[in-house]
Amino acid sequence: MVFHFPSEHHNGGGWAHESKGGSRTSLDRTQAQNALDFLAAHDISHTRKADQIQPGLYLGDLPAAKDILSIESKRISHVLSVCHVPDLTYPADLRIRHKHIDVDDARDEDLLDHFKDCWRFIRDCLDEGGRILVHCEQGISRSPTVVAAYLMRAERMHPVSALTYIKKFRPIIDPNPGFRAQLDVWGNCRGELAGQADYVEWKRKLEQRRR
Repeated sequence: MVFHFPSEHHNGGGWAHESKGGSRTSLDRTQAQNALDFLAAHDISHTRKADQIQPGLYLGDLPAAKDILSIESKRISHVLSVCHVPDLTYPADLRIRHKHIDVDDARDEDLLDHFKDCWRFIRDCLDEGGRILVHCEQGISRSPTVVAAYLMRAERMHPVSALTYIKKFRPIIDPNPGFRAQLDVWGNCRGELAGQADYVEWKRKLEQRRR
């Protein structure tokens, strides 16, 4: 799910502008209310940083992943990108291990098939004593889903419990309905998808919707 602030307009409604008569019109009330609703529902203090979910496990957005000073100060050793990041690179001396999962934030996007690889990447990092940042564009839908999938297998959590736990540390998370359904399948299959009836049925329905 991607959230947008109201865009700027110079004709009619939108941000305040000077009219021909020189009088200043007010901000369109609908757009203003949309902005206020966004701020109320999503604490934007969390939209430009990485939040620690467990010792060594951070969840954030793309700007956080690009913040080299923050990466250094947190001693991040691994970065897991769950979005489109063609320009994300790190200085060689930081020795960052970077894994990239190129997916959209869409209901019919298949993130489920990446859960096991992501779980293994996070687990191996933490087992080695490293620190990992898992991020997507805004740290709201894709990356929280991956972190929830990790917690479900590592901590034997229910999908709702995993998301509730993450939300304590990053209140803005809100995975799209398709990703929530994939977490349910992951839980029902106990992290092993191959040959599982729930997984096979989910894949069948996904292919039907994509036709």
